[in-house]
Amino acid sequence: MTLRRDQIERPDGTKGTYAVVDKPDFALVIPAERGGFHLVQEYRYPLGRRSWAFPQGGFPGRADGDPEVLARLELAEETGLRAASPEVYAASKRAAEWIMSAAAARAGARTRYSAARFTHVVNNSLVYQRLLDWSADGVMRLHGADIFFYAQSALESAQLLLGAGLGAHAGSFQVFAITNLGWPVSLLELALGVLRRTGSAAPLYFSGYEPGYEGVPFPGLYDPHTAGEVSPLLSAFEAERSRKAMCGMADAFPLEMAPDPELDKRLLALEEACELTPEPVAIRAALEALSWPMLGATLRMVPARVLGRAAAIAAPSRSGLNAQQRQMLAAIERHIGRPGPGATA
Repeated sequence: MTLRRDQIERPDGTKGTYAVVDKPDFALVIPAERGGFHLVQEYRYPLGRRSWAFPQGGFPGRADGDPEVLARLELAEETGLRAASPEVYAASKRAAEWIMSAAAARAGARTRYSAARFTHVVNNSLVYQRLLDWSADGVMRLHGADIFFYAQSALESAQLLLGAGLGAHAGSFQVFAITNLGWPVSLLELALGVLRRTGSAAPLYFSGYEPGYEGVPFPGLYDPHTAGEVSPLLSAFEAERSRKAMCGMADAFPLEMAPDPELDKRLLALEEACELTPEPVAIRAALEALSWPMLGATLRMVPARVLGRAAAIAAPSRSGLNAQQRQMLAAIERHIGRPGPGATA
């Protein structure tokens, strides 16, 4: 911040001095929650006392960057809060799939692209290894007692990778997933099994869900009409265009997103954030900012009939949805031309 004093001449001919404060671009955040606002307390030298204000600040060294990334970074640094956004783990995978689909659709591309969508691999499960580590020295920390997840073997994983590679087609990005993953595994039962096997006395701690994870998935994510016939790793939007592959062992679908300049802009902002700072907060914020345009580009490629069913399934649970899920439902309803209560354009 610099102070500049300019000599000026007023309309009546008199001369004077005009002081100008030159401040770099900055973001001011108004964190609203539950009908109130989060403020930070700072000492104000001109006032001679501490006062309350909204979080604000700029990039280090007067650097340029995406305003939304800066706003999320300032919010996290000054309050420890995190702006509501789509689930980050899924967003990173979805971003990778979008980049690959764009590469596959590029005119004249000679490379063939495909992907294998995995769940937990039994023989190399990070969850299982973490439980073993905690049983040896620490506390077994679980999000909740009612968590279930699917698993596949290392052999199934190798077969899926081979099948995905052989099933790649020029001009289309095909995603493969195992059709029958059996019954999901209870995380609590797995933890108790580890304790019994190791003889550990490590306590179980149920921590609840961290930001970026959700306790209950979006109700319209799976359609009962197709959920039992295709891989549980495929959403209702993806199942619509899926086909059987690898002699019935897997399902495959072409992943397509509608062209959108906003996607390229947000991807560039993510790249800039990674170059500017190694801080996870800024990088996560840039990734999250990419998520909503990706959702919109995805929905534009889904038939209205499928979107209508997803909205019909989710709408009765509207009052129990979290903020991100309500925004997802509103986006679906906008794309089928049926805005729900409180939806905005």
